[in-house]
Amino acid sequence: MKKLFLIAAVCSILTTAASCGNNADYEALKKENEDLKNRLNTQTTNSENNNSSSFDKYNILSFELYKDDRESYDEEVIQTYTVTNNSGFSLKEVIIDVAYYDENGNIVCDDSRINDILLLPGKSVDINSYSHIKGDKKRIHHSEVVSYTYKATEDIAQGHIGADVNVLAKDFKWYD
Repeated sequence: MKKLFLIAAVCSILTTAASCGNNADYEALKKENEDLKNRLNTQTTNSENNNSSSFDKYNILSFELYKDDRESYDEEVIQTYTVTNNSGFSLKEVIIDVAYYDENGNIVCDDSRINDILLLPGKSVDINSYSHIKGDKKRIHHSEVVSYTYKATEDIAQGHIGADVNVLAKDFKWYD
């Protein structure tokens, strides 16, 4: 609907410009037309990146907390996540971002882990995350994967080889 409105506005501007005798007015309307086209293209690109169906399509990994280790190291809680590739293509790199929360839901710390691994469709890998908290491990109530990045072994969409996925915001952007 927005596209139709913008197209109608552009046509109206061009019709008005054709009837104008003043070259400066025509040039100003021509520039406004180009600005409208650029905004339309930007909106279309942004809507693809923010479209929930696109998020669902490219949100290809699932995470399950496999192990909660609070005994191995003095000042760290180690959370092991099983990461599963739910796509139809192979991945060559996976980066996960984990947030650690206290009992009130406040973020106490975070951690990122990079894995250069061939992760085939339908397969899983265990990834350890470390809390890096100094002091009382009991402050860590739970953790969750809040975002991740993946890189495929091949082009997955229009020249793109991967994506940055924000799980909490249900958003993604292409990773090139």
